[in-house]
Amino acid sequence: MANLWHTISHLGINDTQSINSPQQKRLIFFNQVLFIGFFATLFQILFVWPFIGAQSLLFLIVCVVLLICLSLNSKQKFNTSKWLYTLVIYSMGVLTTLLLGGSSLYHIQSILIFASCLILFDHQKERWQILAGVPFVAACIIIGELHLFNTPDFSNHWWNEIARIANISSLMSVSAILITFIIRLNAKNENDLNKALSELQQNTRELKKGKIDLEEIVKQRTAKLSEQRNILQQQNEEKVILLKEIHHRVKNNLQVIISLINLQLSKFNNTEVQNALQEVQNRVHSMSLVHQKMYSTSNFKDIELVDYTQEIINNISKLYGDDEYTARIDIPQKVSLDIETAIPTGLIINEIVTNFFKHNHSNGIEKQFDLTLTKLENDYCLLKYKDNGKGFPDNFKIDDSSSLGLHLIETLAEQLDGNFNYYNQNGAVYEIQIPSSNIVKG
Repeated sequence: MANLWHTISHLGINDTQSINSPQQKRLIFFNQVLFIGFFATLFQILFVWPFIGAQSLLFLIVCVVLLICLSLNSKQKFNTSKWLYTLVIYSMGVLTTLLLGGSSLYHIQSILIFASCLILFDHQKERWQILAGVPFVAACIIIGELHLFNTPDFSNHWWNEIARIANISSLMSVSAILITFIIRLNAKNENDLNKALSELQQNTRELKKGKIDLEEIVKQRTAKLSEQRNILQQQNEEKVILLKEIHHRVKNNLQVIISLINLQLSKFNNTEVQNALQEVQNRVHSMSLVHQKMYSTSNFKDIELVDYTQEIINNISKLYGDDEYTARIDIPQKVSLDIETAIPTGLIINEIVTNFFKHNHSNGIEKQFDLTLTKLENDYCLLKYKDNGKGFPDNFKIDDSSSLGLHLIETLAEQLDGNFNYYNQNGAVYEIQIPSSNIVKG
């Protein structure tokens, strides 16, 4: 029996549906009203029969409508079911009043009908059903009290007292049931509310505790990160000092080598030997410049090529005591080289510029050379040198030459994964193609 009652109460209600608890309770109560109303209407036929006889069987129409409403509810057509329930029940109330006249039955029936709808009232969904019931209830009262349409009067009927007692008893029973239902519903809602408030308070306390714990964790983590940052900063400062010291010592060692070569120069009267030692000295100096620049700045990653090139040219110019020349350097300021690329690149520039001062003489024409760096479309950079000197001898080949400088340029270009080319064009032209990833950093 309990299972049947649960099944009837939950017709058309799926627990997986997105439906809030109050709405679900109202739908459950609507199913219960229809189910109880079916048996109550059958039972009412017994009390109406002594008054109107076989016409009492009209109440079977209400029973059928209530079963149809339950069927609609099982298919989740609650709105259609409510409209059918409301209109048919109110219409039967008017019909009953016409059949029974001024007896108390229609008053009780009207009140019960109105009460059963009122308990289902939802402002968003059922106000029109309630409003539609007002004229039906008013019609019942007017017809019964004013005896319109020749409605009969059963006030002296021998069954009237029994029906009155039954009606009053049923009214009190239904009222007690409704009051009990409302009280229990309100109590349950209050318990649910108190439970929700208790859970909210518990969650609030847990959130506060979680917040405190989280703040403590953040505080500890921040302190730990701050300590680690201080350690890293200290280690970084130590590395900076160490790197500066390394570059400083390397630069000093190279300067010692330059000084030793300089001492050796004074011991030789042979011009060829002196020139060879000066070239070696110059090469060492170009390497020393890299470490000097690394030491003089806090940037240990790379050096700007244009400044490095200018210092190499100035140093070679001083070595040869020649300032009667024009050097046009077109290298982007943003191009930088790391130490592994800077040294071979600097040595290449050193060899090319040294050849310019060694082999080019003015002969009444202003000496000049251009040194440019451009990015090619094949992910290479072109380091190009061009002067206005006499250029290479006819049919000149490096392999047949005894020039150490040219062989050194070719070797250094290969070290940079580049290509070396030379030719005459109103003077000597050197072209070194170097991968962009190897030389261009900015």
